[in-house]
Amino acid sequence: SNDGVVPCTVLFEMESSACFYFSKANGSETMEPGESRQLQVIFKPLKVGEAGASEELPLKMSVMHNSYESETLLLTGTCFSNDALIEDIEDDEFKFDEVDLNSPNPSSHIAFTVRSKAEVPLRFEFKAHEHFKFTPNSGHLPAGATKDVVAKFDTGGENKTYKAECVEFSTTKIEYSTGEGDEKQVVEPSVVGWDDSMKEVRVATEEEAQEIAKASESEEPVPLNFKVVEVVNGASMIEVGMEEPVHTVTGEPTVQPLRCTGVADVTKFECETRSVVFKSAAMFQKRVHRFVVSNKGETQLSYNWALENVPMASRPVDAARPAHPAVPCPFIIEPSEGAIPAQSEQQFTLTFFPLEVDDFCYVARCNMPSLVISEESQELLVSLRGKSTRPIVHIELADQNDYLSRRPPNLRNELGLFGQIEASSVRVIELESRGTRVRNTKRFHVINPTSNSYEFSWIPQGNPSPAWSCSTSKGMILAGKRGEMVFEYTPDEVGIAESFFRFKIEGTSVDEVFLFTGSVIEPVVAFDRQRIDFGAQLLGGVLTDTIHIMNDESLPFSFNFDAMSMGGAGDVLPGFRRPVLELMPMSGLVPPNGRIPITVNFSPSEEKFYNFNLICHARKKPNQLNLNLKGEGYAVHTKLMLTEESGGDDGDGAREMIESRRGVNYVDFGNVHLNEKLVKKLCITNTGKFNVDYSWSKNRNNPMLQILGCKTSGSLRKGDKLDLTLEFSPVTETSLEGIILTCTIAGRYDYMFQIGGSGVRPNLHFSFTEFDFGSRFITAPGAALEPSESVLLVTNRDLENSLSIDCAFVNQRAMRVESKPTVLEPGDALEIPFLFAPREAKDFEFDVPFLVNGTSKQNVKIKGKGVYARLELVDLQQSALQFGSIVEGSNVTRNVMVVNKSSAELTFNIVDEMKVGFGKGILEYNDIIYFPAGPVVLGPRETVTINLSFSPQKRLMPFTEDLMVRYAGETRKLLTLSGAATGFEVMLETDALPFGVVMAGSMRTRKLNFENSGDMPARCKWLEGTFGEDFSISPIEANVPPGSEFAFDVTFSPTYISDDIRQEGIKLLVDGSDPLTLTCTGSCVPQPDDTINTLSFTSCARKENIQNIKISNPTDKVWTLTPVMKGVHWFAMDEVSVPGKGSVDYCVTYYPLG
Repeated sequence: SNDGVVPCTVLFEMESSACFYFSKANGSETMEPGESRQLQVIFKPLKVGEAGASEELPLKMSVMHNSYESETLLLTGTCFSNDALIEDIEDDEFKFDEVDLNSPNPSSHIAFTVRSKAEVPLRFEFKAHEHFKFTPNSGHLPAGATKDVVAKFDTGGENKTYKAECVEFSTTKIEYSTGEGDEKQVVEPSVVGWDDSMKEVRVATEEEAQEIAKASESEEPVPLNFKVVEVVNGASMIEVGMEEPVHTVTGEPTVQPLRCTGVADVTKFECETRSVVFKSAAMFQKRVHRFVVSNKGETQLSYNWALENVPMASRPVDAARPAHPAVPCPFIIEPSEGAIPAQSEQQFTLTFFPLEVDDFCYVARCNMPSLVISEESQELLVSLRGKSTRPIVHIELADQNDYLSRRPPNLRNELGLFGQIEASSVRVIELESRGTRVRNTKRFHVINPTSNSYEFSWIPQGNPSPAWSCSTSKGMILAGKRGEMVFEYTPDEVGIAESFFRFKIEGTSVDEVFLFTGSVIEPVVAFDRQRIDFGAQLLGGVLTDTIHIMNDESLPFSFNFDAMSMGGAGDVLPGFRRPVLELMPMSGLVPPNGRIPITVNFSPSEEKFYNFNLICHARKKPNQLNLNLKGEGYAVHTKLMLTEESGGDDGDGAREMIESRRGVNYVDFGNVHLNEKLVKKLCITNTGKFNVDYSWSKNRNNPMLQILGCKTSGSLRKGDKLDLTLEFSPVTETSLEGIILTCTIAGRYDYMFQIGGSGVRPNLHFSFTEFDFGSRFITAPGAALEPSESVLLVTNRDLENSLSIDCAFVNQRAMRVESKPTVLEPGDALEIPFLFAPREAKDFEFDVPFLVNGTSKQNVKIKGKGVYARLELVDLQQSALQFGSIVEGSNVTRNVMVVNKSSAELTFNIVDEMKVGFGKGILEYNDIIYFPAGPVVLGPRETVTINLSFSPQKRLMPFTEDLMVRYAGETRKLLTLSGAATGFEVMLETDALPFGVVMAGSMRTRKLNFENSGDMPARCKWLEGTFGEDFSISPIEANVPPGSEFAFDVTFSPTYISDDIRQEGIKLLVDGSDPLTLTCTGSCVPQPDDTINTLSFTSCARKENIQNIKISNPTDKVWTLTPVMKGVHWFAMDEVSVPGKGSVDYCVTYYPLG
C-alpha cells in the first residue's frame, strides 16, 4: 500500500528461479496515494528437496527515488510428493458441472489420471461415498504407471449441494509375494495393473448355472451378480469381475483428502412481469422498461429470448391492423441470452425503438432448456405492445445531459440577460476543448421522416460566444432523407463559452432552442515522470537518463525548454568537456497520441548537491510542464594494498599499489609446482563517502590464474574494504608472462598489474609411465596367488626440495600396488612393486595415480591380459598310460609329449603326491621314475617329452594312479598311470610266538600261519637244528599255493623248570625268497601239590576199569588239552576240549595186561 501523499513506483528485484514465479519480477508497479494492491507470488517446485529441505529466494522491494524505502522479503517453500498424484485436477478439487435433475441423464462426470511416483507397486482405493463414485474404485499401480479414472456425481434424483466435500484417497505400498518369514516367495502378479472394473468371461459354474435357470424361469426379473454373455454348446458364458492378485502390504496407508463440489437441483424461477404496454412513441424515439427474473434453484438457469409477432387472430380487439408489408420489430431485450447463477436474479432492459408507424403487438418468449413445463412451472411469456407516431423531424442527439443542473448562475440566458433560462424546453450540446485555439467540431444529423421536403434554419439568440460558429445555418432536407449539421468550437481563453441557437422549420410548428456550451480542459500532455534523481556521480562522469513527453491528444503539440530555468548549468566549465546539465532536444513537436524522448545528461563538476527545476512550455497548453532534477557530485578516494605472502595476518610484506598514470605494479609468483597453488592477497579500501564500482579485466585469459573473493565487477560501499586473492594454481606447464590485470575503479581509475610466474612439474622421475604385463595366467578360485611382479623406480631429481609421493590407487583383486606415503629427499629413490594376478580371461587396464606433494598427479598406466593356462597331451590317447604287469626287477619305459596351448609362457613341474600311511610319494612307492624332475619352461605352442620308467623292486598289486603336474599356481591331472608287478611275497603271521607258563611235564601247542600272497607257489622247510630242546614244529615241510595260507603246529614242551625259556633264530627256508625267522618264548613251573589227585584202580588182568575225571574251565575261552599218560596199562583220549565257563568228564581206562 502507498501511505504517502504522492504517487510512487515500487521496483522489484528477484533472481531467476525455477520454483518461484512473480509477474512483477525485475519490473515495477506504480501506485497512487492511499492505494493498496495485492500481488501474487506462485511457488511451483519441480522436484522434492532432500531431507525436507526448503527452497529460498530473496525478493527485494525498493521505492524509486527514495533510498530509505527498501525491504527484502525471503520467499521460502517446501516441496513434498505423495506416492500417487492426481493429474488433470487443479488443487485436488473436483468441480462437477451443475446437474439438472430434469435432464435425461442427471449426472456429471470428470475424467482424470492417477500417476504412481513410488518405486514399488501401490494399491489405491477411493473411500465410498453416497453420491460421488469413482471408476475404478480400487486397483493396483505398478511403479511409475498411470491409471485413468472417471469420477461421477449422481444424486439419484435428490436435491443435493456439496461444497468441498471430502472424499479420502488412500494408497498403500505392496509386493506380490506368498508365505511369511523364510518361506516368503516373490511371485508375478496374475494381472498387471489390476482394478475392480476389469472383467473376464468364463464358463458359469454349476451354482451360477442354477441361478441363471431360476432367473429365466421366473416371471419377475431376478438380479444376478454377473452378466450372461452368450451360450456356447449349452454352457453359459458369464462376465464377472476379475479377482485381485495375491499381494502383501509392506507399508502404512497414505491418505490424501480430495474435495468434491457439486450441485443437483431442478430449475425454478420467478418473474412478476408478464405484460408490458409502452406509451405512444414517435419514430426514432426510445422508451425503456426494466424487469427482473429471479433464479430460485441451486443450479444456474440458462435462457435466450425470442420475440414473436402476435398473429392477427390473437391481437387485442382495440389493436389496429398491422402494417403491410411488415416493419422491423421495434422491441429489444438485453441481455438476449445468458445464464442466471443459482439463487440470483437478472435485470432485463426492454427497449421500444420504432422505426416506422404501426401498432406493435409481440410476445417475448424466454426459452429455458432446463425448465420442464408443468402446472407448477409455466413457460415465461411476456406480452409486449406499443404504438408509434410519425414526427415532423428527428434530431439525432444523445440523451439529455445534466449540464443545466450544474450551469453557473452568472451566465447570460437566451435573451442575452444575466439570469435563468426562460425557455421551457432547451436541448444542450456540450463540448470540451483540449487546450486553447483548438478547433473542435460537433456533427449530428436531422432526419425528415415525412413525405414532404422542407427548409430549416439555425438562428443565434441572445449574446452568442464568438468561440461558437454554425457552418450549416440554413438549408433544405428532402423527404425521407437526413441532413448533417456542423458546429465548431474554437476557444481563445480558458472558461465556459455559451451560445443559444433556435432551430426552425419553415411552414411547420417546429421551433426548438439549443444551448451550445464549451469549456477548456488541460490537454493530456505531460512528462512520463516529474522528477529524476541521478544520485551520486563521479566528477567528470556522465549519467544519462531518458524521459518522454507524452501526448494523449489527437492533435500535435510543440514544446521548448526554458534555458533560464537551468541556472547556467548548460555552460561548459574550464577543465571539463561537457556542461553539468544537457537536454536533447531542447524543443520539438510531440505527435498526436505519441511521445518524444528527451535525453538528460548529468555530469557534475563539483563535490556538492545539485537541484534543478526545469520549465517546459507547450503551445496551446494553458499550464507549463515542470521537471525536477537532482544529483550529487563526488570524487573517488580509494586505496589498494597487495600482501605478497598469504600465511600471516600481521601485514608483513604489504605494499600500496599505484595508479596506471603513475606506473605499473609487478606481481611475481615465481615457479609453482603443478596442482599446487600460490596466493597473494589484495585489499581495496573505499575511504570516500560514496559507494564506488569496480571491475577486473585481463588482456589474456589463463584459467590457472584466478581472482577469488569477489565478482569480476561490483560495488564497494563507503568505508568498506574488499579482501580478494590472486591465486595461481597450475595444472599444466604454463607461463604467466605477458598477462596484465587491470582493476578499474569508478570507471576511470585504473590499476595495472603485470603478472609473472610459471607452472612447472615436480622433478620426480618415474622409470616408466606405462607397463604391459602381457598375457598372464588366471589364478583359479581358492588357488594360491602367483602374481607377476614389476618394480617401478621413482627418483627425486630435484636438487633442493623434498617431494612427497602417495599412491592413490585402491588395490583390486587383479592388481596390487605395494606403496606407502613416502617423502623423498633430494636424490633419493623408491622402489614400488606392481603385482598382477588376473582372475578373469580379459584385457586389463589400470590407471595408477600417484599424488606428488598432495596436489600434482602422475598416472602410471598398467596393462595386462588374463588367459587360461592350458598344458595338454599332444596325443590324447595317452591320457590313460598303461605299464602292464611285469615281473619285479624288470623295467618298462613310456614317453609322453605335452604341449603348451596357452598364449603365454608356461612353467610346470611333475608333482609326486604323498601316499597316505607310507611316507612316500605315490610314484616313488610304485617304483616309477620320471624325467624331467625339475621345473620345465614352455613357450606358447612349444612341446616337451616326459619320460616315465616303471622299475618295480617288489611285487605290486595292480594300481591306477593320476600323474599330477603343477602350473599357474594349481595342481592338475595330466594323465592316468596303471600297472602291476608279479613276484614272491611270503610272510609268517608273526615273528615272535609266546607260550606263557607251562607246568613241568606238560606241553602247549600253538598255530603259526604262513601266508603266500605272491603270484607263484611257495615251497618252504623248517631247519630242525634251529628248534632247540624245548620246541618242535610240524610239519617240517610244506608247499603253499599262491594266494593261500598254511598253519604250522608249534609245540612247547619244557624239559626243565625256568622262568625264561627262549629259542631265537628258528629258520624257515623258502625257495626263491629270503629265509624267515621265528622266536619262541615261554616258562616252566612245577605242578602244585594241591592240584595232584590220585585215582585208584582195581581190575582183573585184561579187563578194563574206567574212572572219570571232571575238568572245569573257569575262563571265557575254550581249552584244548592234550593229556600225557605214562604207563602201558592206562588209556585215555589224546585231546580233550573244555568250553569256556564249562566242564567235561575225562575218562581214564585201566587195562592191565597181566
